[in-house]
Amino acid sequence: ALPACPGAWFLHHVGMAPAPLPFDLRPLDGLSDDDLREALGATFSDYLVPVRFDDREALAQFLRRQGVDLTLSMGAFRPDAPQLLGVVLLAPQWKASPPWMRLATMGIRPEARGLGVARPLLSAAIASAWSLGAEEMRLEVFAQNARALALYTAMGFKPLHRLYGYELELAQDAIADCPIPIPNRLDASTAQQWLQARQPQDQAFQMSASMVPLLPPDTLFWQSGQALLAGREPLPGQVTVSIAVDRSTGSADLQNLIRHWAFAAGPAPIHRFTVPALQAEHTGAVAWEMLGAERSPLFQWQMAMKRPA
Repeated sequence: ALPACPGAWFLHHVGMAPAPLPFDLRPLDGLSDDDLREALGATFSDYLVPVRFDDREALAQFLRRQGVDLTLSMGAFRPDAPQLLGVVLLAPQWKASPPWMRLATMGIRPEARGLGVARPLLSAAIASAWSLGAEEMRLEVFAQNARALALYTAMGFKPLHRLYGYELELAQDAIADCPIPIPNRLDASTAQQWLQARQPQDQAFQMSASMVPLLPPDTLFWQSGQALLAGREPLPGQVTVSIAVDRSTGSADLQNLIRHWAFAAGPAPIHRFTVPALQAEHTGAVAWEMLGAERSPLFQWQMAMKRPA
């Protein structure tokens, strides 16, 4: 069992902090789906990007996309009531070399913020990662989430890369005269193997090989040179990008894949691409900007902490 935490008792009694909430730290794997769904819904209720947990399937999909292992994740519970005050969800990457731990998400109920819950909860997660053999911890956090960014920085996480999102509109007639190499269309298994062999070590988790088995069955995978583009077109001309990786100079290969999709992969005269805020400058962001994409107002920091020597 994880130890109980007394919170900020001393600071409270010398007048420097509000009254702390007493809580216990416990693993989450024994929690019911409904209780976890309710707790996550509360912690994400005022999040920068809407996240909904309407039913158990929505919860299950969220946990799969984030790679979460509930047996390693933990929560802060009120000792006198069955209420979950905050959660930290962990996603181990044991097959990586060296092995590392992803802090998939962390959240505190709005009414419990500022009452000494977040720092002990995060400290316990970090200690657990080191004890399990992780050599590094990584996370993504929106730069506009000032409270979380300040906490992670204070706990020792350092910024690695900015992760941008984009909106791009391409008209077929605008690129009709561009020479576009014919790319390879891959199946999911081949695409995953390609990424495992070529993606950078610090590739954002949700644009990595680990995500391929979790993508919808209608996802298309295109590959050319040092680039791979994966996404789906639920409506003609509306492309939702899942993975975009390019190691070529100037991201020329990824530009060609985007042009190919807009010109040859569908009947719509205009294609609109939506890219989540996971595109790092060194793995493909240049391609979107060279094609005139508009950056999304929100962007994330990818952050990391090395295991102490």
